[in-house]
Amino acid sequence: MNSFFCAESSRKLGEDPIGWGVNTTYYLLLEYAQPWRENILESDPQFIPLLKFYQTFLTPRKIQIRPIFIWGESSSKDRSRAILLKQEQGFIRGYKRQEFTISKLAEVIPILETCFTDSDSFFATTDSSQQQRDILVCTHGTYDKCCGKYGKPFYRQAVRLVQELNLEDRVRIWQATHFGGHRFAPTAIEFPGGRYYGRLDEASLQSLLTRQGDLDFLKKVYRGWGVLPAPVQILERGLWYRHGWQWLDYGVDFQILDANKDETFFRCQITAQQEGDRQIIYTAEIVEDPTQNIHLRGGCKVPTAERYPQFKLQNLSQTSSH
Repeated sequence: MNSFFCAESSRKLGEDPIGWGVNTTYYLLLEYAQPWRENILESDPQFIPLLKFYQTFLTPRKIQIRPIFIWGESSSKDRSRAILLKQEQGFIRGYKRQEFTISKLAEVIPILETCFTDSDSFFATTDSSQQQRDILVCTHGTYDKCCGKYGKPFYRQAVRLVQELNLEDRVRIWQATHFGGHRFAPTAIEFPGGRYYGRLDEASLQSLLTRQGDLDFLKKVYRGWGVLPAPVQILERGLWYRHGWQWLDYGVDFQILDANKDETFFRCQITAQQEGDRQIIYTAEIVEDPTQNIHLRGGCKVPTAERYPQFKLQNLSQTSSH
């Protein structure tokens, strides 16, 4: 029996999880009952129309959408939720959300057609659940065994914690299929914010749920904000440290001002918009730190170790405020 677990290896080597938030424009969250096979889309005839829609409609239009299948304590095999999320534009705070109830999976196709025919109009009205937080915990053990070993117990722990904090009307916890980062299991995404986390435990989850406490835990658990490119995610974590929990209420715009060809150096800029439209512009360098680079197998099914560069934030400066 193979006793290797990629999450244990990453943790022992001290890999920094930052920069591994997945940058995606759209998400499609679909309730689909477990058990989940490794490749769900090819395991059930119900998905054939959806796969054809991807091939004939979404792919030619180069629409970047990530499907994730979910299942929670309130899920029912009699009906399914379809949740569409679109990354905000301008000063970004996360994702806009629309939620629907469907009786069979094929019913999501006309919803997607309407969405991508005119996505601005589709997301123009605020969904009634926009203030509700959805936390997806990967428990897709058939895809990577670390998500089964660490994700499933953490999911149960998260459900219990939400109940203990009396947050059931504001926070939904979901089991989810894979969304990358298995070596950071237990790993999660929070919507509508779109921030990715890994190596979570009860204490760090409680801080995230209540937005209270010291932020030192971010070094261990924060994979990055999925609305940003990887180098900018590193700068954004530094600004979260600087501003505290109120940072989560700010909108951001960003630029990569400079980068070298081998991607060991980036100069990044974030403009933060506070309440009252006050803007602060930050610039910093993101530089590879060769002394901290590691070699590891990126997943339980990956046969050989690969090099994973580690980066550091330096020369952070506030360039203007108005």
